[in-house]
Amino acid sequence: MLKTAASAAAKAAVSQSKVLHGLRYNVLHNLAPLLGQTQETLEIWRQVIEHNPTNIKAWEESSIVLAHLGHLYPAVRAAERALSLKPDSVVLLERLVVLCAAQGDWTGAGQLLLELARLTGGCHQW
Repeated sequence: MLKTAASAAAKAAVSQSKVLHGLRYNVLHNLAPLLGQTQETLEIWRQVIEHNPTNIKAWEESSIVLAHLGHLYPAVRAAERALSLKPDSVVLLERLVVLCAAQGDWTGAGQLLLELARLTGGCHQW
């Protein structure tokens, strides 16, 4: 009987820990935009991504913060990851065009512009 009660208590503690762990990342997810484009914000987005690698918003926001901090190559990688999770995103394609151009990758920017034109049926404003 004592063993069963201890086992049930352990299961409840694990369940509660998972809930609190998930809440922590929800709080971080909501806090990060309030901190602006800082290294601290980037660390929060990194933790959110570590918790949920398929969080598109975290990848998108990471790319913005990285670019703002002058880390263009990692910003491109983060935006590419977000785009892989949401391949029909015009906004992400636009961001990638700008990031590629900013680092002098005109071939990559051109290829992305073609993809952007294809995605929008040839009627994108750029």
